Amino acid sequence: MVVQNRDKNPNFDLIQNYYNYLDSLQDEEGGPYKRTAVGQFVPSPLSHIKTAFDYLIETNTIDTTKPFLDAGSGDGRIIAISSLAYGIDSTGVEYDQELCKFSSANLDHLSKLCTPHKSGYIIEGDFTEDSTYSSKGMTFDTFFTVFNYINNESSIAHKIAQSSRPGTKFVLLGAFPIKHYYQLTLEKNLHLTRDEKDPDKILISDQPLSEDTWIDPFGTYLQVYRR
Repeated sequence: MVVQNRDKNPNFDLIQNYYNYLDSLQDEEGGPYKRTAVGQFVPSPLSHIKTAFDYLIETNTIDTTKPFLDAGSGDGRIIAISSLAYGIDSTGVEYDQELCKFSSANLDHLSKLCTPHKSGYIIEGDFTEDSTYSSKGMTFDTFFTVFNYINNESSIAHKIAQSSRPGTKFVLLGAFPIKHYYQLTLEKNLHLTRDEKDPDKILISDQPLSEDTWIDPFGTYLQVYRR
């Protein structure tokens, strides 16, 4: 079991407080969830995300000098964290027009408060379509890390297998691990849990996948696949 040292990251704290506030506003309407044109938006758990980012960066699993993509970026919280808190050149793709405008406004607001930082961008479109990226002068194989929170994850995994450069990482939150995903190979299967003695602390452990590996059906898992 690895316990993150939870180094202070003022920009992350600001981002977390901002999105916690937005989530609290939605609670009266049944929670911070939204039905979209292609599914349902469920926000990523922020404390878990910080622990995961800290671990993945410390272990050189994520290269912070290479472009990062959030496929299905929702309200922009992952792009805010990756760009403003960790200084990664980051792009989010969101299909839902309303969410896209909302997330762009969130990034604009937060970018004025967080310093120093990298800029993050949100593109409206289908994250599996080349035209989504070419419309902004990009190509899909630009991205060396692709993040997804169980949102059409099979489609983006197939896109990475077909179009990404060798060595590209697919970081998948909230799914059960499998050894091979199309042409992608499982590198890490991370289990994220709250410390029973300190609920504010997130524990992380790498559980190599084997026939004997027990997967908690109610647990929070994050897999890293390599192209």
